[in-house]
Amino acid sequence: MKKNTFKQYLTVLIPFSAELDKMNDETLRVKKEIELLRVQHDRLSNLKDDRNLEPEKVRQKNNKDRHGLDKVRQKNEKVRHGLDSFSKISGWNVRKSNDGYYRCYRKLKRKVHCIYIGKTLDRNKAIRRIIAKERHLGLDKG
Repeated sequence: MKKNTFKQYLTVLIPFSAELDKMNDETLRVKKEIELLRVQHDRLSNLKDDRNLEPEKVRQKNNKDRHGLDKVRQKNEKVRHGLDSFSKISGWNVRKSNDGYYRCYRKLKRKVHCIYIGKTLDRNKAIRRIIAKERHLGLDKG
């Protein structure tokens, strides 16, 4: 291209080049905005996932606490049952059997003797029956 011809197009090329520069600048600005929005989206989606996991963590912790509380309750019931089911009256062991009845046990002359008390543990009734059983066995002291 000759210099004269180039000079003729120069008036058209300069505005065209300026317009291309503006478009390139606009494209770069839009790319930066898109990248910023993508970063924000990723951060917010991670935050959303974390928030979705938080209730699950709380539920798991709550379940662990409930499980621990259930264990404590079971231990408490065992201790109460143990206190209710074992005691001594006049040297005889009192125990609540699996069928729900109270009985007194004592080992005499290498044999275990049993006295039926009843569904409820009545100490007076137990003492009367123990005295009767000891008289029957010949162990009365008076």
